[in-house]
Amino acid sequence: MLAPGAARADTPTSPQDKYPETVAPPRSKQIPFEKRSLQAGEEPDPAALARDPRLLSSYLDTHPEKLDAKAMDPGLLATISQLLMSSGRYFDAERLLYQGTKRWPDNGDIGRRWASLVVRLGRTEAVRDVLEHLAPTSTDPAVFYLLGLVHIRHDPRTTDDVRTAVNAWEKVLAMNPAYRDDDGTTPDQIRSGIKRLRRDLPPEPVQPGSVPGGAAPGSVPGGAAPGSAPAAPSGETDSDSDDSGDSNP
Repeated sequence: MLAPGAARADTPTSPQDKYPETVAPPRSKQIPFEKRSLQAGEEPDPAALARDPRLLSSYLDTHPEKLDAKAMDPGLLATISQLLMSSGRYFDAERLLYQGTKRWPDNGDIGRRWASLVVRLGRTEAVRDVLEHLAPTSTDPAVFYLLGLVHIRHDPRTTDDVRTAVNAWEKVLAMNPAYRDDDGTTPDQIRSGIKRLRRDLPPEPVQPGSVPGGAAPGSVPGGAAPGSAPAAPSGETDSDSDDSGDSNP
């Protein structure tokens, strides 16, 4: 289980308080997008909004109050965020998903969607607390794939980061040996990454009482049980090795 590190006494422990501020820049810094405008007084059909991301963008421009997690359930929020991304409004989608992580901090689908988008936007470190909060109870391999990315991209990268990344990616493949992430990473690339990371790990320390080479404590190298006589050399029987020449009844 990949549990988050212990919080300091002077830091908030509530997931809502720990999450970072949204990574979306001010609207003046966002890239303009092509949009289809609604006619004056036109009320769009909800089904049309769900089919046409550009129409949804235009509708949200004229009804910005609708882009609020408080007015949605998790399923609708996930759908709207996907439509926003389809129309190129990544920062609006990120802001909406971020609101969702604060409203439903234990919702793995919303948390994973937000973390995946933020990583694509280049802010990997920002998602650490969310992923470490979800990991102990998650059955979603994407959560552990992203958690591995967070740790291998940490600067400076520590031995604990490498070990956590290896454990996370091994869990990905244990959950789904054919896992392929949305970023295009294949199972073979994950396995290759694990092998490379393992080379960066120091040898595991020998546990107290253990014998190097895997022998059980108290055993004799070569497999003889404690207190037993050494095995006779090949080709020599017990009678051959008896120097007395006498045989007992």
